Amino acid sequence: MKQWSWVIFLLLGLLILLFAAYNAIFIPALDPADPNMGWAWLTTDPEIIEYIKFNFRAQGMWIFGYGLLVIATAVGGFRQGERWAWLGLCSVPIILLLMSIMMPWTLPVLIVPLLLALVALVLSRENLVVSTPKETV
Repeated sequence: MKQWSWVIFLLLGLLILLFAAYNAIFIPALDPADPNMGWAWLTTDPEIIEYIKFNFRAQGMWIFGYGLLVIATAVGGFRQGERWAWLGLCSVPIILLLMSIMMPWTLPVLIVPLLLALVALVLSRENLVVSTPKETV
């Protein structure tokens, strides 16, 4: 089951990168005048719209960096059963839960990655217990 767990975390890292790209590229590119997807419902002030776009770009870059760390941890340590990687990847459900609390409209998007992270951590827990090395004869 440990193999599936690191694959799940690898996929979660890729999903986080996709979410980062959505925040950094797609949302700032929205047409402010579009009544369905634009910013007209919030404001028509161009300075405020530019600030909102900058905020989403900056948030997307931070999320992108975190996604790269998740991928590196999953491939570099979690795959080999390193305990530090398991403890580090415990941050994934915490971060996703905090994001869904701070931005409740993202909960439908983040619920599946949140559940996948919890499943991966539970499945791999038994394989990551520190054991004493065996003596060679």
